[in-house]
Amino acid sequence: MSTLDFPIHSVKVSVVIVNLNGAAFIKECLSALISQKHIFEIIIVDNGSIDDSLSVIKDVYPNARIIQNKENFGFAGPANQGASLASGEFILFLNNDLRMTRNCLETLVKAISESEYIAAVSPLMLKVDGSIDGAGSFFTKSGFLYHVTKNDLDLNRFGPERFALKGACLLIRNDVFSSLGGFDSSYFAYFEESDLCWRLINRGYLLHHINDAVAIHDGGRTSLKVLTSTKMDFLSFRNRITTIRKNASLGLKLRVLPQHTLYCLLVAGAFLLRGKSKNSKSIVRALLWHISSRSKSGITYDKSMNKSSTSLKNITVPFKITSAFQLAILYLRH
Repeated sequence: MSTLDFPIHSVKVSVVIVNLNGAAFIKECLSALISQKHIFEIIIVDNGSIDDSLSVIKDVYPNARIIQNKENFGFAGPANQGASLASGEFILFLNNDLRMTRNCLETLVKAISESEYIAAVSPLMLKVDGSIDGAGSFFTKSGFLYHVTKNDLDLNRFGPERFALKGACLLIRNDVFSSLGGFDSSYFAYFEESDLCWRLINRGYLLHHINDAVAIHDGGRTSLKVLTSTKMDFLSFRNRITTIRKNASLGLKLRVLPQHTLYCLLVAGAFLLRGKSKNSKSIVRALLWHISSRSKSGITYDKSMNKSSTSLKNITVPFKITSAFQLAILYLRH
């Protein structure tokens, strides 16, 4: 049963898009977006673009509210900037290189409105070649996430509930997002949505993947331009451990962090054997960051949350040896 006190057709969605030099693809994003139902306002946070992004945006959607930053502040902080202006019941965080297919947003709104306990939803995200870009993920006791595959979907292996949803297209309740303080801006980029999702779970909310809603994501077109592979490795490994330290119960930390550290060192060693010493050093730097004094001041803990590991029972899958091979291939191929 819907928890809304008004007809679903009157639901207002505020869209927040963080942009950096996206002139080549943001037109497609906006053109697909404005054909969706429930759009109340579009808020663009620009991270110091030097291309024609703003001109393209104003041409496609003149009523867009634009925040102009003088430099690149990553994703988390600027997303919070945009959310602070949002007045819709829901906020849709959208990457500038993603196109929503017909009725995608309407399907998401219907899904999130089914229960007040569903805090956020995301669609099936496909790459331009039709392969899966994102269908949500599950927690594993290794500390790494298990990303749902096409085979999982074809076999209906899982229901809609997930541990984490991808931030490239994330619909969330505005009041809930605000109550959490938004994304953790210290992340800059990578894993800020996983951290947000875990905080939602710790407060008793559900996260659902909606397979009937589809979006096309030509991913990485911004991050690959502004971040080197070594910087991406540092941020992803540092932020993953930060997320575990912030949100896991003490017992879960004791079970997960030692083996997670070992897996990180194995990946670093594999990079070194392949002659990619800079990538190897980035992972080691991420690990060292967590034993330095900087990590003590750089991590903000929410002591009001219930960090019970039992809340992860339905959204945790085993970390199998095949997952380890998939992990190695994922990191070593770049």
